[in-house]
Amino acid sequence: MEKAVIRTVQGEDPEVVITCLFNPNEYTFRKTNRWTANETAGEDIPDIQFGGGDSATLTMQLFWIPRRPEGM
Repeated sequence: MEKAVIRTVQGEDPEVVITCLFNPNEYTFRKTNRWTANETAGEDIPDIQFGGGDSATLTMQLFWIPRRPEGM
């Protein structure tokens, strides 16, 4: 398994760093955009306006297995 590092990026001072083993069965990236449909008089198709993109998210399950300290 590969090692992964999880770091806080805001709200924590000092930065919190957690190291774990990384081998998820599945994970999901999600990125959405906002669109606005404006009705146009006399038209069958509304005028579509791009409203910007939202932040991307990564979702996965991590399982923590307690380990004994080395030397025990």
